[in-house]
This record gives sequence, structure tokens and C-alpha cells, in this order.
Amino acid sequence: MISVEPLTGITFRKPGPFGLTQRGPLSVSSTYFMKTTTLLGLLAYTKYSEDPSCAEAPEELPLGFSALASCLPCRPLRGPYASVRSQLYFGEERPFNLSALLELWEKGLKEEVEGLAEGRKVLEDGEGLMDYYAKSPDFERVSIISNKLDRRTKRSAFVFVRERLIMSGVEFFFEEEGCGGVREGVYALGSDGGLARVRRKPSNPVEGALKELWGERWGEPGAKATVVAVSPIILGFKDPHDPRSHWKGALRDAAPVRLFSRYEVELHPLGWDMKRNCPRPFAPAIKPGSAVVGTLEVSPEELYWRGVGELAELGFGSVLPLPM
Repeated sequence: MISVEPLTGITFRKPGPFGLTQRGPLSVSSTYFMKTTTLLGLLAYTKYSEDPSCAEAPEELPLGFSALASCLPCRPLRGPYASVRSQLYFGEERPFNLSALLELWEKGLKEEVEGLAEGRKVLEDGEGLMDYYAKSPDFERVSIISNKLDRRTKRSAFVFVRERLIMSGVEFFFEEEGCGGVREGVYALGSDGGLARVRRKPSNPVEGALKELWGERWGEPGAKATVVAVSPIILGFKDPHDPRSHWKGALRDAAPVRLFSRYEVELHPLGWDMKRNCPRPFAPAIKPGSAVVGTLEVSPEELYWRGVGELAELGFGSVLPLPM
């Protein structure tokens, strides 16, 4: 895996206008986690800093990503994930607790998901199944980072100080296979040039946990599964209102299920194009945390490493296939 560990205070702004003349929440508001494009840009820079010619690639990917892709030391990338005090998370603006999901899956959570999918279980409006579990006293040992951080204590790993996100013991990472081209070191990261350490580590903790859940079926297609979006799934020209078309080639009869939150599609910012010195366009994308139930057309292993949607080899469209 490729680890990115922030070493100083770092600011991650939400997408939108920014400048001395701009006003409004988008000009100052920060997010908990960095965008997928932020991490991709940092990894590409590790190679660009040694060989700037890598950015002179011909156009071969949609949405102006060819220069970025040619400078990435590894492809495909899965994630990004975050590790906070031995707990794993994913999500760009709202952190979803992956460790809690994996721990509870075989302890009754998958049966609850099946009940939701079949209409036997009903949740309150706006509530996700993981929110329902969080109300249980048995759930206290599996912590979930709240969107509303407690400023009165020092127990939270995320603290806002003048719109700067101070991170304590937080590590972001992508999973990859067989890549040795990452240039390790300390690099600038975030909109105000904070510092982060980039390293490669010989482990894929999320893939390892999924292998344990699936057992011998990890390499076999045709199983029923719940699939969760980890990073934005770029839809391209697919119908944004038709979940079945979103998962074509990966799942048959994909039906949304409210695991963390509602199944949502929104316009997603694709970062800054440094080759053209302008923002990339927005694209319709399935939000992280959205989940569907269906029958896998490929093996769980292939789906995990292939991803779903446009630009999947760059880290977009990362998903978690969970066995039913």
C-alpha cells in the first residue's frame, strides 16, 4: 500500500470559488478527509519531481487526466482509506467506519442488509443501517467518528483550528499490487502547503479483511453481494437516475440499500488540471457510502481491483464487495 501521513496542520477546502473577493461557505469551509484527486496529485508529483517529462503524455484518458495518469507510480489504485488509532475509514466529506462494518458483517449485519433489500426491515427516514447499530449499547466498543467533533476534549483525532485541520495519528493510503515506483519522502500537501510523508508499506489491510470474509469464494463470480462505494464512482454518460446502468458489467439486478446513507448521485469536482492551469469539469458520480445489493458478474477479487465507472484505474470507483 502507499501511505500518506500528514505531519503538520493541513487545510482541505471544499470545491468552489476561492479568493479575497469571494464570500460564502465554499470560500472557507474545510472537509474532514482529503479528496481522491488531492492524493492522486501528490502521488503523481512524487514522480514528476524526478522526471517532469512524464506530464507530457498524449491525451488518452477522458476529462484531461492523461498527464496525471502518466505520472502516477502505480495503477490500479484502490481507496483511498484512512487509518485512525487502528480503525479504518473511508469517505471524502463524511468519514465512514470501515472497521465497524467489517467487524459486524458476520455478526448479523448482513442479515439486516438482506432484510432491508427485501423490504422486511424499515428504517426511519434519512437513517442508515449503521446509524441504527450505533444506537445499540453493544456498539459502544466500535467507535464511529461523528461529523460533529467534540472540541471540549482531546480524544478526537480531528480538530478544527481556524479552518486548518490538525491531524493526530492519521494515515491515508491507497492499496496497490506489485508497485515499486513510489518515491518516498516528505512533500507539500493541501491548499496551504502543509507537509506529509509518503511511504510504501508491504500490506493491503482492506483486501486482507475481504479475503477473510469471502474465503474460497474470493476468486469466484456469481455470488450475491452488497457492494459499497469507497471513492466517487464517475458515471460518464450513464443515466444518473438508473442504478442498474451504473453497475452494468459488475452486478446484475443492482438494487440500492441504505447501509450508511441514501444512494446518492451528485456532480463531483475532478480537481485542478495543472497541465492546462484550470479546473477540470464536474462529473456525475455516485457518492462514497452508497451501497447496492446484487449478483456479481465477476469475482469479488476482480471487482475490488478493477473498480467501477470512469477513471477506475486512477482510484475512482473503488468499491467494497461484501458476501451475503
